[in-house]
Amino acid sequence: TMPERQFLPADQCSISNKAFQVGEELVYKIYYNWNFIWMSAGELTFRVRDAGSRYHITAVGSTYKSYDWFFKVRDKYEVYLDKATLLPVSSSREVEEGGYRLYDKLTFDQSARSVTSLRGKTREVAEATEYQVVPCMHDILSIVYFTRNLEFEKMAPGTPVPIRIFIDKKVWPL
Repeated sequence: TMPERQFLPADQCSISNKAFQVGEELVYKIYYNWNFIWMSAGELTFRVRDAGSRYHITAVGSTYKSYDWFFKVRDKYEVYLDKATLLPVSSSREVEEGGYRLYDKLTFDQSARSVTSLRGKTREVAEATEYQVVPCMHDILSIVYFTRNLEFEKMAPGTPVPIRIFIDKKVWPL
């Protein structure tokens, strides 16, 4: 007989932070593969700051100036997490990739199960829309820090870890 498979509840609404701390900075180098040549193209930097009852987390990615002629990237993601739950209170994305531009500021109301998005090509032309969401909603950056606190060593191999994020005007179950 097959052992019963464990599942982590997707609606887990709170987790204690044991995985990261204020002042943490992670820098990733980004490479582009052109046939068999790997070219160093840019960097992505994650930072954690203290904001009272919240964590202020940023992820800033950009191509190196010497690579900009090929495809210029200047992306900034930011989230404020409730320290007690690690759920997002607000987040924003400012994306500049080649000729593509996007500004999207999300305000989460976890108790009302809603997300208000102020979205447009730029902050100046962004329009507000409210969306109804499922409980315990995350954004693309908050889920990274929430998931870092899961106790994977206590899970059986193959245990599914369902997550849900709100991005691009909808809930994505992953």
